[in-house]
Amino acid sequence: MLIRYAAQKDMQEIYELLCELEVKKMPYDDFQYTYKKNIEDENIHYLVVEEQNQLIGFGSIHIQNLLHHSKRAAEIQELIVMDKYRGHGIGAMLANKMMEISKEEDCELIEVCCNRKRMDAHLFYEKCGFKKSHYKFTKFFE
Repeated sequence: MLIRYAAQKDMQEIYELLCELEVKKMPYDDFQYTYKKNIEDENIHYLVVEEQNQLIGFGSIHIQNLLHHSKRAAEIQELIVMDKYRGHGIGAMLANKMMEISKEEDCELIEVCCNRKRMDAHLFYEKCGFKKSHYKFTKFFE
């Protein structure tokens, strides 16, 4: 099993993983545009977990300079492991790698927002050492 930075060639498999995470098919053209743009951004880290030439996990962190933090802040935007590979420590390895990168990037902290419906994910993040400390408010534009 290998954790590595994502490449352009991984785009389709990452798309499929993220559709699984979001439980819906996202517009591929929009995804493709954002993926190609973000993979070149030095403040965005896309990581994949690969086993026998198949992507079985994906994680991304965005690092920002925010005025309300004394140092840079990292935020996990996505973290997914294929359903049949869950429960084997792969997600924890991926989260640990993202925390390691955040420390190397001199971040003060790493945050993650998680849908209230994903109770298993809440327990996962707590096991990884995250604490519930904020509320997130969302407004969609139609």
